[in-house]
Amino acid sequence: DEGYDPFTYDDPAAFPWAGDPDWDGLTTQVEFVVYLTNPKQPDTDGDGFNDGWELAHGFNPKLDNLVAGPANHHPDADPDGDGLTNAEEEQLGTNPNSIDTDGDGVNDNIENDQGSNPNDPSDSQPPPNGTVPVNFTFGDHSESHSEKYRVQLTPWEGDTYGLRYRTNRHYGQTQEGTFRLPKGAKYKVELIHIGTNPRYRDQPRPDYDYTLEIDDSANCLAVEDPEGIMGVNWDSYSFFAEGKDATLYVPLFEWVTPKESPVTAPDDAADGQNEFTYDAASPGVLTIDLKVLVKPTGTAAVTDRHGVKFSDRCVYALPAIAGSTFAWDAANPDGKSATSGEYLIAKATYTTLPALNTELGLKQAEFECDGHADTLPKGDFEVFYMAQEKNHPGGDPTHPNWFHYYKQNSGGGSYTYDPTPGARSSSVSNGGESTIKIGDYVHSPGGEYITTTITAGLLKATGWSSTNKYYAHFVGVLAHERQHALGEVTQGGPDDPDSDWLSTVLETNYSQTDPNDPVSASSGVSAVAGFTDDEVYAGGPVEEAGVTGADTSQDWANPGTNHK
Repeated sequence: DEGYDPFTYDDPAAFPWAGDPDWDGLTTQVEFVVYLTNPKQPDTDGDGFNDGWELAHGFNPKLDNLVAGPANHHPDADPDGDGLTNAEEEQLGTNPNSIDTDGDGVNDNIENDQGSNPNDPSDSQPPPNGTVPVNFTFGDHSESHSEKYRVQLTPWEGDTYGLRYRTNRHYGQTQEGTFRLPKGAKYKVELIHIGTNPRYRDQPRPDYDYTLEIDDSANCLAVEDPEGIMGVNWDSYSFFAEGKDATLYVPLFEWVTPKESPVTAPDDAADGQNEFTYDAASPGVLTIDLKVLVKPTGTAAVTDRHGVKFSDRCVYALPAIAGSTFAWDAANPDGKSATSGEYLIAKATYTTLPALNTELGLKQAEFECDGHADTLPKGDFEVFYMAQEKNHPGGDPTHPNWFHYYKQNSGGGSYTYDPTPGARSSSVSNGGESTIKIGDYVHSPGGEYITTTITAGLLKATGWSSTNKYYAHFVGVLAHERQHALGEVTQGGPDDPDSDWLSTVLETNYSQTDPNDPVSASSGVSAVAGFTDDEVYAGGPVEEAGVTGADTSQDWANPGTNHK
C-alpha cells in the first residue's frame, strides 16, 4: 500500500518501522514482524478492540470476538465483575481481568464515575471541586462506513488525570461517549484520523467525512473553536481537522465578593466585602459590588463557538429592600455580569434608606450560569446605615440614624433625642416617659452601669461594669431612665420617708434597699459614694437587666453591635 517492495530491506528513516500510524499502541515493526497484525489498522480483526489492548490483556487481535472466541472476551462481557464491559474497559485502557487495574483499592468503575484515573495508583480520590459529565459525539457520519477517528483531550490546566481519549470502535459510525471532567479544567480538543476500512483499499480513500460535537449546553461548558473543527464536515479527500484544535473550558466558580460569613469573617472593604453601608448622601445610597472568580484561566472572557460571550450567560440577583429603589449598573442590565480579567463582576445600587430597621441586615446575593440555581451557593452579606448621619427617611430629621432605628427596634415611646453636644441621658423623677432624653453618649463611646450584689438581703453597690456600647447600652440606659420617670414617687412624701424617690413598698419588695436610709446601697463604696438608692437601683440591676436582655441581633448601625 505504501509503494515499497516487501522483499527489499528499507532504511528505518525511509520506512516508519518505529512509528505507530494506527494509534493502537504497537509499532509498525512489532505488528509486522512479531504479531502479523495490520500496522495500518488499529483493530485488525474488526471486533472493536484495538490490537494493543487485546494483546496486553490476553485477547487475540486476529479473532473477531463479536462472533467467535471465549464468551468472556465478547465486548458486552464483564469477566472481572467491576461493572464495566470489555468494550468500556478498552475505551478506558483498563484491565478487563481486574476490578482494580491500578491497585489503589478503588474499583475501576467507581474511579471512572468519580473522575479519578483507574490507571494511576496515585490518583484514587475524586477531584476536590467535583466533576461534571461532558457528553460528545464523534466519528464518520456518512453511509460509506469507511473511517475511524479518535477524539483526544489534552489537559492544559486543572486536571492531573493526563491524556483522555476515545476511539471509534467501528469504522464509519458515529459514537457517543462521556468524559467526567474536573471543574476548573481546560483542554485542547483534537480529532485524529485513525484508519480507513480495508475493504476500501481499491477505492480513492480515505474521504475524511467526520462529525465532532461536544454538548456544551449543559454544566456551563464553553468551547472555543477558532479553526472550526467542531460540527459536521464533508471535506472529502483532505482531513480538515488535521493539525487543528479547539479549546474546552469546564468552569469552576468561586465567590470573591461577598465571601465567607459576615458574622464569622466580617469584611467591609475591597475583595471579600460582606458588609455594606448606605452612604451619607441624602437620601442615602448603598452600592453593592459583586465579584466571582472563574477558573480555568480565560473562561470569563471566552466567546464560544456559537458566538456567545460567556459573561452573557452569567447573571447575578439581589433581594429587594422595601422603601429603597434598586438599580443595576448600566454595564449589568438585569444583573448580567461583565468581565474583568478572570472575574465576572456586577454593580448595583439601592437609593434611600429603608424606613424599617427590619429591612436592613442579612441579605443574600445569587449567581447563576445558564439559569442553574445551583451554580454557586448564595453569598451572605449584611446591610448597615451610618449611625451618626441623619439621612433616615422617617420621623424627626434632627434625630441621628441610630436613634431613629434603635427607638423603632425597642418598641418606640414618647422619649426624645437630646442634641446637646456630649449629652448622656436624663429624666424627671416620676415625670413620665416624655421627660426622658437620650444623647449621643448612649450610642458611642457608651458607658458603664453600676455593679451590685445582695448582702444580708440588701442591695449593695460594688463598682462599675466594663464599658457597654451601641444597642445594648441604649436599652440599658432607657430602662434606667424609665425607672426614674415611671417607677418613682414624690421625694420625701408619705410613701418615701428616706427621701430617695423609692417607695417603702418598692424598697422592701423589689429594690431590696433600706427604706429608712437614702444611701444604703452605696454607703462604704468609694466608687459610688453618696448615690441615692434610686440611682443605684436604676443604674444597677435595672440597667444591667436591660443590657443583658437586649436583642442586639437587629443592630445594623455602623458603628454598631454587628458591624465588623
